[in-house]
Amino acid sequence: MVFAYENTSDKEFVQEVKKFEDFKRNELDPELIRLTEIKNKLINDLEEWTKLETDIKKNIKNQPKSLEVYADLGEQVFSKAVVNDVNKINLNIGMGFFVECSLEESLNIIEIRKSSLSDQMKKHDNKLLETKDHLAKVSKAFLELSQA
Repeated sequence: MVFAYENTSDKEFVQEVKKFEDFKRNELDPELIRLTEIKNKLINDLEEWTKLETDIKKNIKNQPKSLEVYADLGEQVFSKAVVNDVNKINLNIGMGFFVECSLEESLNIIEIRKSSLSDQMKKHDNKLLETKDHLAKVSKAFLELSQA
């Protein structure tokens, strides 16, 4: 929001308006974008873990002898592979660490991970609400200053 305050003789008024504009542009807008990106990543992560949980439950129920999958070789390169032992799974638990566990054990790990992601989403929701509230207050201040 830009005001036409070049003709205003009141320097304090101009400084207050500039202060609010700078705060909104340099602090609140980038923070809102950053928090939204983090929340979107958390949502995507939660969806991936939920899909994995569904697939594992399906494998427990159907008990296949082998699975045909695409293995990630890195840099978006995949190769078709056959998994002969479907009783165990390697889970990426973060920071480059993997844990090998049974399918049943993996469901417990997935539940813990999903719970952690949900908690993180709640915290980011609160931060998003605070930032949106600050933006609303700054917008209200703009409106009050423009009517002065």
